[in-house]
Amino acid sequence: SRVGTNNALPIKTAEDIVLRFEFSAPDASKQQNVTLTVFRDGVKTIKAQTDASVNIKTTPLALGTTPVNNAVTIDGQLLNIFAGLREDPFFFDVTAFFIFRATGAGYPAATPNNFTSYHNVNSIVARVPIAFLQKAGETVFDTWTIISVPKAN
Repeated sequence: SRVGTNNALPIKTAEDIVLRFEFSAPDASKQQNVTLTVFRDGVKTIKAQTDASVNIKTTPLALGTTPVNNAVTIDGQLLNIFAGLREDPFFFDVTAFFIFRATGAGYPAATPNNFTSYHNVNSIVARVPIAFLQKAGETVFDTWTIISVPKAN
């Protein structure tokens, strides 16, 4: 949702822009096709494998596989999309930081412990140009994520 400025109140109840990612069943290489549906100011744009100019795929689930970074153009704006497994999630482990800080400051030497090392997380990363988000020069945006999985019959 477009907020406007840092001083604006977050009172919107509707989304200005929605990026929806839908994944096909994995193929033999454990790679999936991705359909990107964008709702922007009430206008729906679908980028799917049925469109000859679109080939959005996840990174295959194999060791040593090069990450697949997809380039998608919507309304003249280039979006970069990544979907797949990554080692280490994108968050800060404050507990480990405090333990390291306490044991490293005046106590015996401590070695940082990367407790997420070799643990994978599923990631969807979208690099979206600011111009794609703006309508009237806004510089602040509220964002959130919802993940849903179809219910098995």
